Amino acid sequence: YELQPGELCQIKLYGKTYPNATYGIGYVEIVSEDGEDYSFSTEEAMTEVWGEKVVYTECWNKDGGIKLEDVNFDGYVDIGLMARIPAYNLPYIYYFFNAESGKYEYYDLFPMYFSVDAEEETCSISHRAGTIYFDEVWGKDNIGGLYLMQQTIREYDYATGEFVETTEYYSLEE
Repeated sequence: YELQPGELCQIKLYGKTYPNATYGIGYVEIVSEDGEDYSFSTEEAMTEVWGEKVVYTECWNKDGGIKLEDVNFDGYVDIGLMARIPAYNLPYIYYFFNAESGKYEYYDLFPMYFSVDAEEETCSISHRAGTIYFDEVWGKDNIGGLYLMQQTIREYDYATGEFVETTEYYSLEE
């Protein structure tokens, strides 16, 4: 893949196969054509996310469910890996490329992978928690990350038998 226009990189994923025929990624090796090494381990992020020592992600595919896109719109490709196999969401850990350090750094866990709109410089996700459904739009912040721009929540009202929908808009705090 191209880390940035004109800089080709080779990516290798190292992990294991779980007994239930799922897969885990523990190490991502990335080397550019000129020998730059952008490799990282998933252990620190997975341990932070789940609050206990976890080395490997958990996913259905050998490729870790990998997503290679410029999620924070800084001109560098970011990496998303499926973190765990849940009941209905697909949690993803994202690593953003930091041009200053020349390394990929763990950014955050999201309940789903992003759908990227490069023209609008936004990302969207849809996920749920029980009978509550969320549609979110995330935008580029001023420090190389993302901020929540819009969130629509649909919640089932058992008394009326209907969904109640509310939308909130957020601005980038400076």
